[in-house]
Amino acid sequence: MYLLKISKRKRSKIINDNDQFYESFFTDDDIVKYECDVRNVWRFNVMEKLLSDTFPGGEKVLVDVGCGLGFSCRYMPENYSYKGIEFSETTLSSAKNTHSNVKNTEFIQGGFPTLPLESEVADFVICTEVIEHIEDDDRAIEELFRILKPGGFLWITVPSTYYWSDYYRLIGHYRHYTGDKFTKSLVEHGLKINKRIPQYNDFWRIYHYAWIVMQVYERLHKKIINKNYLVLKTSWYGKYKRNILNKLEKKYCSGTADLSSTSIVAKKEYKN
Repeated sequence: MYLLKISKRKRSKIINDNDQFYESFFTDDDIVKYECDVRNVWRFNVMEKLLSDTFPGGEKVLVDVGCGLGFSCRYMPENYSYKGIEFSETTLSSAKNTHSNVKNTEFIQGGFPTLPLESEVADFVICTEVIEHIEDDDRAIEELFRILKPGGFLWITVPSTYYWSDYYRLIGHYRHYTGDKFTKSLVEHGLKINKRIPQYNDFWRIYHYAWIVMQVYERLHKKIINKNYLVLKTSWYGKYKRNILNKLEKKYCSGTADLSSTSIVAKKEYKN
């Protein structure tokens, strides 16, 4: 727990100021880390496959709610246009600057409880690791349902309950979920479960602790040697990342449905 607090020490200082917390959630230093970290690369690979398999043709609209630095727009198939919605002005500005060369991409400031979009505009909505930050998550799911077209799909992920409760406050979470509880909530809001994405929590938990150690090492390196050092840009991490991605791809292709998963693809059915 002590290492976890060290890794989140800047956030813990401003947790009582919600706006400031999210304005400082990402910095320019996070752009390289966000793009290179194997956890994000794996998530983007899964997203790209979901989008391609769900709507392989025809012009489609992808909405990314809580898009953060917006890297999802670089992984969408060519038949999609992208709308990224982000609460933080600072993060939104970074996303616009980083992806200014990506076609059919728009970034919009906004968030829950009312998203800045008309009803039934999205063919596919992504909302990954967002609604645990929202006090009224039922209202958030209602909004996601509202912006989906009938026949559209939602890929939504939330953290499952394996962190210490004291850690929630450090990362701005109101709650974590179980697969059963999360599934029930989605169904109660009119969504039909289409697919459960394997999460490999045991593996990522181990990686998370390794990541914290890497963060601490980078800070010590800068403090002692007075020179920036990015583990994620090293050749050994690149090789390590490729090995992880290959193993996960094999597991993903041969895996079975995990009822405990809190990474779910759900469909908005057509009205009768």
